[in-house]
Amino acid sequence: MSIAGSVGNTPLASVVIPVYNGGELLAEAVQSVLNQTYANLELLVVDDASTEDTSTVLARFADPRLKFLRHARNQGPDAARLTALNASRGEIVAFLDQDDLFHPRKLETHVSFLLEHPETGLSYNSHFTLFHPSGWITGIWRPPEDMTLADVTLGFPIPPSSCVSRRSWVLRPDIWDRRTFLRGREFIIFGRMFLAGCRFSMVDRALNYRRIHLGRRLGDPLSKCNEEQRCLQLMLDDPRCPAEVRSRHAQASAANYLVWAITALVQDDTSVGQALLREAVRLDPGLLASPSRLLESLVHHAVVGAEDVELQLRLVFSRLPREVEHLNAQLEWTLGRAHLIRGIQHVIWGRTEQGAFHLARAAALRAEVEDGFLPTLCYELQPYELEFGQKAAHDVVRALGIALRLVGGRSAARRLNGTYHLDRAFRQFRQGMRQQVPPSIAKAAISDPRLLANRGLWSVLLHTALPRLPRTRAQRPHAAA
Repeated sequence: MSIAGSVGNTPLASVVIPVYNGGELLAEAVQSVLNQTYANLELLVVDDASTEDTSTVLARFADPRLKFLRHARNQGPDAARLTALNASRGEIVAFLDQDDLFHPRKLETHVSFLLEHPETGLSYNSHFTLFHPSGWITGIWRPPEDMTLADVTLGFPIPPSSCVSRRSWVLRPDIWDRRTFLRGREFIIFGRMFLAGCRFSMVDRALNYRRIHLGRRLGDPLSKCNEEQRCLQLMLDDPRCPAEVRSRHAQASAANYLVWAITALVQDDTSVGQALLREAVRLDPGLLASPSRLLESLVHHAVVGAEDVELQLRLVFSRLPREVEHLNAQLEWTLGRAHLIRGIQHVIWGRTEQGAFHLARAAALRAEVEDGFLPTLCYELQPYELEFGQKAAHDVVRALGIALRLVGGRSAARRLNGTYHLDRAFRQFRQGMRQQVPPSIAKAAISDPRLLANRGLWSVLLHTALPRLPRTRAQRPHAAA
């Protein structure tokens, strides 16, 4: 079978960027595509009737692979993507938002993977998150390794800039039904591809950069929430949707309402935020259970999108509806946890001074480095190690151990080191690297002898010593004791 635009074994890749008032960030996005190590590409930029002159931004690029199209009237990003797809020729299709960036090896890595795995219809990757305008890296978001339909409907695991698809899948007519051109239609795009039998596969590298715009205000959060809710409902109403996924409708809806409730409260759309939060709690009362997932969501929203985490959280707490006012008693814990996480982010990415500031503030608020927090922190370090190597990850763990003494003393450093090495032992076991398991377990036990009470540790050690034992569920242990 011939592949459109193919040169030897290098199929043409079409990259699509929908644009509305992209400004200088668009120029950076375009440059990141033209700088790809994979050269057989075309880049289609569709201006969705911007009020800015996008053509002036693009005029600086004298590259025949760049194609510029323009809508006479604003139709939304989905219509712009469809315009680009209809004008494209590539067998491989990648999307990029106007303010995001591709890693130089993004296309090369995905195209090679798709050529080696013909059963895969859509590949996806981890991504770096950047604060804008500082450009600071804040972390690496690693999506689920084995994507399920529940992952698609219960969250937002793979933004468009992280995906690469075969043309035959991404141009399915039911995906581009204009009646579903709504905010949040990732539920529909990925959900319908999934239900139609498309195989999703992870390329386990961070291959794009997603900008987080600090302080960005989103207009009419109620309408945006309702559009996302409609997309979710369309997905769950699909007759192909399994009963076990439909049974989690309330949980999925509550998660959506919660995101937009926090957004509205942050923006001082207080009445809207309170109404959405009440609905989220009605659908999922477990949000208020201890430990409160509502508080954890407030922390996450502040750490991810606020320049001043403490100011944002104090404002949100002052706007909570009376039904959850009892949470005010946990304001200090929430502030301390937010400073703790923000401080850890800074330390991981080499911003020692900023990290020390936030960790000192966390200590003043009596934040604690609980044992249950450490596995989550180590999970965040996994993609860092994958990108930069074991030595770099060990250096970060040492730096974190020193920094966390501000909060938890020397005990926090020892417990972090122990949990990190135990986590490595479990991953090495799952990956078949059995000779490396005992040294990692030894380092974990030396750092934190309490880990010797972990049943998973002994299960891994036993199955490492006796690899021919029959497979049991214990062969996929986790860090919980």
